[in-house]
Amino acid sequence: MASTILTSAHGGMAVISTQQPRPQVHRLITTHCRARQPFSVKVQRYRECKVRSSPVCAASSVEATGKDTSICVKLLQQAAATRAVAPKEVFAAIRKLEKEKLSADGWAEKLGGESSPGRRWQLVFTTGTKQVQDALKGGKGGGSYFPLIAAQRWDAPKQEIENGVYLGHIASISFLGPWALQSRKMTFDFKRINIKLGPWKFGFDLKAGQFGTKKAPEEGEKQKDGPFFLFIYVDDKICVARGRGGGLAMWGRTSPVWEAKAGLIQA
Repeated sequence: MASTILTSAHGGMAVISTQQPRPQVHRLITTHCRARQPFSVKVQRYRECKVRSSPVCAASSVEATGKDTSICVKLLQQAAATRAVAPKEVFAAIRKLEKEKLSADGWAEKLGGESSPGRRWQLVFTTGTKQVQDALKGGKGGGSYFPLIAAQRWDAPKQEIENGVYLGHIASISFLGPWALQSRKMTFDFKRINIKLGPWKFGFDLKAGQFGTKKAPEEGEKQKDGPFFLFIYVDDKICVARGRGGGLAMWGRTSPVWEAKAGLIQA
């Protein structure tokens, strides 16, 4: 989708080398982690190095057989929680899960809960369409951790989606509308925009075609597909999907404490 808030609808996948890191690289990482630094920094860097050099995050593990699904899921869960996993490994794990074509049973409830207001998910990782195309041609692909606080809220009982970007308690902008999930494919459309600036809150209904919403067909034209997500994997911690543009996105489940701090809800 065109707007920043809907960046999650575009993404990509990647294929990476299965070559193991050279011993001297591992020694360099270890030396870096043991360098004299303030204790808090030292601990954080040790954790990051441990994640990058662990068997779960190794490229060869992602391409292994037999236990691929659990390995990839564990890697993605760690990436969502720490953002310390290398982007190319996140790519490879998502790519592998996509090939598995896992069962979508129960995904609607995992995404949107069993009661309103549903569940919220922070956008963690995205890729661009060009990066997907590069990967399909044998390139490295690409991707990055999303730098802003962006979140989706899916409400299963009400079949409502809210997609927003938040600047703490200073400002926010969010879009609301209906959604429907059939197997893996979630179609949705935005009907209203809400804006918050400090203590002021206001909103208005959207017309067809505004801000990437579904546009009404001209006379004699067929209705074009609106925005959608094609989900690849969903559990209680992460969800991964491909957007209409062909790209990939990953979200991590939020907590009430994080939601209050980020400005999604009032503390």
